[in-house]
Amino acid sequence: DLDLLHRLQVQTLDAFVNRAVRAFALELGLPATWQMADDSRNARLRARALEEVLGGADPGALLALLRLVQMGGARRSVHEALLRVLAGVHALYRERDPADPGSPWGFEGGKARWGATDEPPAERWARHLARVNRAFEAQEEERELTGHWVNARNRILGALATGDARELVAQTLWTKALDPEADPPSYSRRPIHPELVDALQALAADIPALEGPAWQDRMEALGRLVPEYDRRLSALRRAEGLFDFDDLVHALAGAGALGRTDELYYRLDGRIRHLLLDEFQDTSLLQWGSLSPLIDNALSTGGSALLVGDAKQAIYRWRNGEVRLFTGLPRLFGKDPGEAAEAQREANLVRTHKPVP
Repeated sequence: DLDLLHRLQVQTLDAFVNRAVRAFALELGLPATWQMADDSRNARLRARALEEVLGGADPGALLALLRLVQMGGARRSVHEALLRVLAGVHALYRERDPADPGSPWGFEGGKARWGATDEPPAERWARHLARVNRAFEAQEEERELTGHWVNARNRILGALATGDARELVAQTLWTKALDPEADPPSYSRRPIHPELVDALQALAADIPALEGPAWQDRMEALGRLVPEYDRRLSALRRAEGLFDFDDLVHALAGAGALGRTDELYYRLDGRIRHLLLDEFQDTSLLQWGSLSPLIDNALSTGGSALLVGDAKQAIYRWRNGEVRLFTGLPRLFGKDPGEAAEAQREANLVRTHKPVP
């Protein structure tokens, strides 16, 4: 209707969220002078919140966190490493259901699920080291070890001596020995001795019990840190009136503002009838939880929603982009995933073989 053309609005998602937040600013408890923080201010607030949390943290929890962030080698700055870990985990913490009393941290069943025994981990590692070493001796009795075999033996025995499971499972010989389809398993054009296969398989079966309890401690320590970090960061943001985009989306979602579409559109003096969301493969669960009521409302009132993306171009997993939201859209909207996949393959063929003038 051309008579209403003057009411047409085309907005980015950022602009829409900004308007919605201003429309509900009182309910959200935002300071009157709130503003979007730039990257440097965000970094400063996050660093300060972490400093406050670490200042009052339990020494045991700090030790577990130190071990977590130093996985893969020593780092120059533990503080920076912790901030990197928190960047992803804090967003996941926000995406949880606040009504769920269960803890998302650690692993279900606690340490008992790993089959831990009273035998100290160091002694278990030493026992496996002795067995694997004997198995390598049996391998060498058949023919002298050279080249790749010598390097593989040294790396595996070295990893066992230091209890480094990550280094252990990264070895090609380890992978070959545990290949269920290999008959017989071989490495570097040479069959792996059955005694060595048995020793490595026994070690593989024991790794969850060797590593699981330590990971349980690390994740539980992180779980105790994140809620306090969230509380202190939120307090700092409100005190300075500085927020980032996810803060605003989280505030709107927590207040249910985007789900009250009639009230939202009344305050915005306009309805959303059509949505175009580009790069949808990088949408986070938090963002989707806020957008889905708007999409449902548009579709139920004669509007439309066009969600554009490419699962192969998902590059924002580090910012909690969830590509499975995009690949799961057919099922979400009652379509057959198989038919959707076939349509995508046909579209790819058309695009790939389009003649070039």
